[in-house]
Amino acid sequence: MTPQTVMFFVAGFLFIAIFYGLWQTLCVDWARQEMFEARNALFKLAEEGKWSFETEAYRNVRLHIELMIRFAHCISWPRLVLYRFLAPLAPRKDLPDFKKLIGSIDNEDVRREVEEQLTKVVIAVVKLALWRSAILILFTAVVIIGYRCYEPMRGRLKKAGWHAYTLVQADAITMEAVQ
Repeated sequence: MTPQTVMFFVAGFLFIAIFYGLWQTLCVDWARQEMFEARNALFKLAEEGKWSFETEAYRNVRLHIELMIRFAHCISWPRLVLYRFLAPLAPRKDLPDFKKLIGSIDNEDVRREVEEQLTKVVIAVVKLALWRSAILILFTAVVIIGYRCYEPMRGRLKKAGWHAYTLVQADAITMEAVQ
């Protein structure tokens, strides 16, 4: 075996060990921390008396966040895709309607804060699914680089598009006049 082959296998082993070991744990811990902070912010609202611990909305939102914390290690993009397509096939009637629950909160400031905290939880779940997948990390990097390259060129591309459109129109008018 050549030294390059040995280095290739060692590098591959280290990548797999780090990515599927330490990195996965780090991602799950980060997401759980985000969710704990969201849950604590909601607890503070109730503790300060702005939102009652006894309301159905508080109990369900808190339960939802705690379930996400508990099962964060299971979140992956294949599961999210699978849930997205299989959920309509077997609708769950025991799940609360969060729009109605949040809409039932009388205090608008509290309602806005609850929506903000739930949004943080959802973003943490999506980021967790993204960062736990080597394929999605590469895909996202390509998309971000593509967007960053496209954004400065956007005005020029739009101008070039209109110029091409004008040329096609002029050509069509010329061809119509010839016939």
